[in-house]
Amino acid sequence: MAAEPTLLEAMIAARKLGYKQRGFISIFPIRIILLILIPSSFVLYATEPDEFMLPDGGTISVLSAMLVVYGFFGAATVAALTQINEIATRFPFSDFLKQQNVFSIYTALPQYVFIVEIFSIILCCGLIIATSFCGDRINIYVVLISSGTTVYCCLVTIDLLNVIRGLSHHFSEYQKILHEESKTL
Repeated sequence: MAAEPTLLEAMIAARKLGYKQRGFISIFPIRIILLILIPSSFVLYATEPDEFMLPDGGTISVLSAMLVVYGFFGAATVAALTQINEIATRFPFSDFLKQQNVFSIYTALPQYVFIVEIFSIILCCGLIIATSFCGDRINIYVVLISSGTTVYCCLVTIDLLNVIRGLSHHFSEYQKILHEESKTL
């Protein structure tokens, strides 16, 4: 039996594939920079410190709502994981995906998205704790960071659902080719 690639190996293979298609830009986490770093930097440097004072209770309520949203994303990811595994592991299509060197990428992507969601939950819980102990001055940054993380989770979850659509399309095309070949025999 062939050795199973680790999640890290599969994600590196996905980055290499992305590099071949999109070039050097695929290496940088553009979404994270746009969603988290730029808004936080803008608020830090372009506003007065007391301009965005948020009370702890409101901030914790926002963070708690985001935790609920992460639960919905997690449910969608688990459903996507099941769907992708069901499509990608059907023989002979699974063998075709292995020949194309994308089988491990398809099966690792839901795991990556799930890890991002778990990291976001841990970050959000940590931000709730930080909000409780620090003053109201950091609350705007807490909300900005958590909002950016939530939008990022939403985008990777949508990407995952698009992968299901693409994989289903490829599976359908593969089945059509097999059917046509069996008719000619």
